[in-house]
Amino acid sequence: MKKLQDKHYIILLIVCVIIMVGIVALTKGKALALSTLIAGIGGVAGLTIGTVIRKKTNVGKAVDELNPKAHRQLTVFLILGALLTMAGIVLLVLHLK
Repeated sequence: MKKLQDKHYIILLIVCVIIMVGIVALTKGKALALSTLIAGIGGVAGLTIGTVIRKKTNVGKAVDELNPKAHRQLTVFLILGALLTMAGIVLLVLHLK
């Protein structure tokens, strides 16, 4: 089985953001969809920056030496954290509107 690379997880997060923006646009309107898009861009940017930093530090090298299952779990937790943060921001915007 091919090991998923970091760029695959970033693409997966981008797809999730696009789906979420589409759902919000269809149900709540363009203004809230734009807010969702901005929150999603922040989540994708954060994951991208974290990936770049991880590759260039000793911590990243230590993570790469983990067994594949632990590495995959760590990456999944990072993506879930980004998605939950984005969902929290969207819910906050919906509540304030």
